[in-house]
Amino acid sequence: MSSRRFHTRRINELVLGVMLSMFMIPLGWGGSSGPWNSTALPGTIRGIRIHYEYDREASFPASWLESPINCEGSQVEISEAERVVPLIEEFAVTYGDSTLHDHLTDIYLLGSLSCYGKMYGGTNSTSAIYIRVSPESQGYDAHYLLSTLHAEFSSILWRQHRFPIEEWQGMNPPGFEYANDSVAVLDVPGITDQPSPEMFCGGFLTRYAASDLEDDFNEYAGAIFTEPKQLCEYRVRCKAIADKAWLASEFYKMIDPGVKVPSCQ
Repeated sequence: MSSRRFHTRRINELVLGVMLSMFMIPLGWGGSSGPWNSTALPGTIRGIRIHYEYDREASFPASWLESPINCEGSQVEISEAERVVPLIEEFAVTYGDSTLHDHLTDIYLLGSLSCYGKMYGGTNSTSAIYIRVSPESQGYDAHYLLSTLHAEFSSILWRQHRFPIEEWQGMNPPGFEYANDSVAVLDVPGITDQPSPEMFCGGFLTRYAASDLEDDFNEYAGAIFTEPKQLCEYRVRCKAIADKAWLASEFYKMIDPGVKVPSCQ
């Protein structure tokens, strides 16, 4: 596992009308299998349907089942599903009822997840989040899973509301252009690490954030809600980080005036 502080963001592909976006996994392939009874687990959390039992055709949009996407998953272990339920509750309490009702209908818990022949830790569709829940010993600790939930949800909000793209781009270093190569760089060693000091204080929390503007925002989404103290320290050090964190927070407040965005003291 890399020594990253913020979890790397994802792939963005518009495929047959469905936006597919991925959250990279922290470590290698694992997966779990075997049917089990999920009746003891909550079927809904604040109106969001929680899916524990894996069925490929029922879980993924039809377009994701075909080449070149070919999404695959596996059954999540019951012990891992039990572990993530309180995290979903913690995630959901951040947002107002209307925000969740209008934007998020389903969360799918998976033991493994792959699309485009690559392994991922999370993805999202129009109003659903898909999250791989593997053992904590493999890097899927509470912080990682909670960060993934917020980051994936941020893309759903991004698609349904006007994100201040021009303002965000204006906070980047002069002449900077996103590479738009999220897929190509997924396997690059150290891609989840902090970039050079110049790029970091230029507003990029990880090297991967420079791949795509939405990925850049997603990094901030995860950090705002799961590493506020660390992010506040970075905001003091680097003006571009302070500016982007402020703009991301304002985007959330525009959608949901009651959203619980941590503030710096």
